[in-house]
Amino acid sequence: MLISTRVLNRRISGAQWLAMALAYAGIVLVFAHDLDFVGRAVWLGGALVMAAAISQAIYLVASGELVGRLGSLRLVALAMCVSTGFCAVQFLLLKPMSALIQPLQVYNLSAINAVFCTVLPVFLTMIGIARIGAPAASQAGMIGPVSTMFLGWWLLGEPITSWQIAGSALVMTGITVLGMGKVSGKAVAEKTPVQSASVKSES
Repeated sequence: MLISTRVLNRRISGAQWLAMALAYAGIVLVFAHDLDFVGRAVWLGGALVMAAAISQAIYLVASGELVGRLGSLRLVALAMCVSTGFCAVQFLLLKPMSALIQPLQVYNLSAINAVFCTVLPVFLTMIGIARIGAPAASQAGMIGPVSTMFLGWWLLGEPITSWQIAGSALVMTGITVLGMGKVSGKAVAEKTPVQSASVKSES
């Protein structure tokens, strides 16, 4: 949102600001109890996470600008080819070719991970950016950490505290506010041409 506002001069609606405030407050509640500053590499880890977040934001904004020119499917295919090339180069630099010999179960799990955890999410993200824009798509993605928490509770038996539930409720409220803002904005956009047409006919 901030990059779109500063660099692209895009206007951010009040509903988006409110949704961001609610969602970030929820994220803080969800993860505050696990926050720990013990250790020498905490600040390095935090800096790496911040750098990853900034690079992700730049990626989403740039994708929002390109998706209108190339289309979501073509842009995803291009991005996947580039990332696959970098992964292959990294593997060849760090691992011997014999490391590719793995049990069949490893390949099966890798295929499931590639399709359902990489390809489909990226395609859906690009389609979402094409429909609602990069800032709103980024905000909607805040539901990811919350869903991860509930999946950990469901599949791995990890405990969930009342603070985490409260944070999750805030995140969901923020997403709801974002959706309501988009719906109302769309309604106004659809209503405006009709009003202008009626004004012309009256004049």
